[in-house]
Amino acid sequence: MAVNDDKPVCLVLHGCRQGIRDDKGRLDIERYAKKLFKKLSKTYRVKVLQARHPLSDQEQGRQWYAKPLHIQDIPLGIPFEDDYMQTIHELHETIERSDPQGRGVLLVGFSQGANVIDTYLAHQPEPALVTAAILFSGYGFVSSERRDVDVPTIYVGHPDDSIVPFPDGSEPYCSWMNSYDDIRVLEHDTRCKNNHGIPTRATLLDEIIKHISP
Repeated sequence: MAVNDDKPVCLVLHGCRQGIRDDKGRLDIERYAKKLFKKLSKTYRVKVLQARHPLSDQEQGRQWYAKPLHIQDIPLGIPFEDDYMQTIHELHETIERSDPQGRGVLLVGFSQGANVIDTYLAHQPEPALVTAAILFSGYGFVSSERRDVDVPTIYVGHPDDSIVPFPDGSEPYCSWMNSYDDIRVLEHDTRCKNNHGIPTRATLLDEIIKHISP
């Protein structure tokens, strides 16, 4: 992607187990979200971040938190813990380095990456300027410490996602959404493994980008 310093920055956070680069130097998300990034790059400088923490010595991949999160716990609601804030502070530093002029950034996350963005917006003291957020098949922690989030946000999920249930208003899974002042929920119908992924339908991608465009 061509670098253009006149464009605002878009930071992308991949999902769990997607932080190992292939022989061409690409992360998983850079392959299956290629159409999305191509569209975003018309307006933004797109940067895909790479998580630091290994899942375990036996499992390939990276996750965003030093403490593993378990997939089966997502529908039950995973309690927020202060230990997760190490990752959130690291993201804050990355945002500030990526946006030294303070113009504001677009944050895009998939699955656990979307969780990190939500946790940043709701828990980071004095967060940097975020102009909008896109959360694909994401989830939030169950927490009484959340602040209200006024960042325009789009949530996109699949109604038959077997990893992260589509939000239907039930507790405690989607209680985190109640803290958003401006959140729009969209469905995608792109078939992928476990119906857990990023949509590729051009009309839906155009609708998402139109909603968050500066």
